[in-house]
Amino acid sequence: MISRLDRLFMLLDSSASTVTKKAAASQIGDIQQQHPGELQTLLTKVQPYLHNSNWDTRIAAGHAIESIIKNVPSWNPPGQPLAQDEMKPEVGQIRLVDFSIQKVMEKGMDLLACEGNQYEVDGKNLNKEEIRQQYLLINKKLGLSSFIQQEATFINDKDLIHKFVSPTPSDEWPLTTFCQRLMNDLFHPVWEVRHGAATALREVVKHHGKGAGKATRMTANQLEEANQIWLEDLTFRLICVLALDKLGDFISDQVVAPVRETCAQALGLTVGLLRPAPTLAAIQLLLQLLERPEWEARHGGLLGLKYCLAVCSVSILFLGLF
Repeated sequence: MISRLDRLFMLLDSSASTVTKKAAASQIGDIQQQHPGELQTLLTKVQPYLHNSNWDTRIAAGHAIESIIKNVPSWNPPGQPLAQDEMKPEVGQIRLVDFSIQKVMEKGMDLLACEGNQYEVDGKNLNKEEIRQQYLLINKKLGLSSFIQQEATFINDKDLIHKFVSPTPSDEWPLTTFCQRLMNDLFHPVWEVRHGAATALREVVKHHGKGAGKATRMTANQLEEANQIWLEDLTFRLICVLALDKLGDFISDQVVAPVRETCAQALGLTVGLLRPAPTLAAIQLLLQLLERPEWEARHGGLLGLKYCLAVCSVSILFLGLF
């Protein structure tokens, strides 16, 4: 017998009405409210619909993500007693001061519109050497291997084997594992997967960006720093997509670039939560994209600036632009 939940997910995909799809997404969020312990189950069920080739289905999946996480309480641990340990990025996380957009453009591999399986990974069968080779392959795709130490690769096994990753530990932000999967999907060779990931990340940052990266074991200072590290890492990844995504279509005299547009929207929300220094660094990286010869990169830079300008203070804009 098909359960009510299964029927709601079927409507996300099979209904011809966008109104019905949105109503089903809203009801999925109601289930999260009634059964808060089922968060990971619901997110796991929604994620395949973010990869769907149908535009309306992906948008409906984004609505479902928003409906679910709006019913998740804000994650704001109180913090442990003070400690002297400095908060450092986890393996694979990038700070904006370490990031060179020019090297990404020179050595990174384009994110195209075509389908492909050259980066697909069967997480159950990889040995250590194959995992290492996948690290190098995806790092090369982003142009990162030239300035990131090999032992601190951008993609780690939590990213690669995302289908078989364990649930988020109880002391961490409840959306940690889900967002790791989404950030890996930002660089998928199929454009619909990239678009779905950016759509979901936009909703996550909008509603829960202030809790990202935090864990109950941290001190109050570490909580704030961990949040900033997570936001900087996401900012870096989104700017990489703006730089490398080549999907675009023309309607009359307008260009349609859904992956870059959605990533830019997510970037604006993310930058709005950053401190002034990394915010300025992000704006300067976007300005560098405007000088690139590739029109797609310039377009990505303009889109990023469009949404960042909406959230940045006048003083930061003055420093970034002048």
